[in-house]
Amino acid sequence: MPQLNSNEAGQLLLHSQRGSIPVRPVACFPWSEPNNYISLRNEAGMEVGFIDSAAELDHSSRTALETTLRQTRFVFEVIAIENVEDEFELRTWSVKTRQGPRSFQTKLDEWPRTLETGA
Repeated sequence: MPQLNSNEAGQLLLHSQRGSIPVRPVACFPWSEPNNYISLRNEAGMEVGFIDSAAELDHSSRTALETTLRQTRFVFEVIAIENVEDEFELRTWSVKTRQGPRSFQTKLDEWPRTLETGA
């Protein structure tokens, strides 16, 4: 089983016989299985580890993973679009969310998807 912990900067580290490397957890099924089937990716985006279930990890590894996942799973709900500005290959959105005002960028050819409910 992988051994994980967080460094002083809050970065998740994977420990192996070759040493420690920073990793980013990517949930393969984020909504249906939030703590299962987690790919551990290095800085280049390559998978360097895989976790079938966080429950199988030792306590400190599970705590480090769950803390990182909580931070990466933050999803805000947009309730109003204030401004959309096209820039070179990017679109900058200024929005109101239930969590307060936010701004984010998307590629010019990426648009929000319409949900089955029409939202």
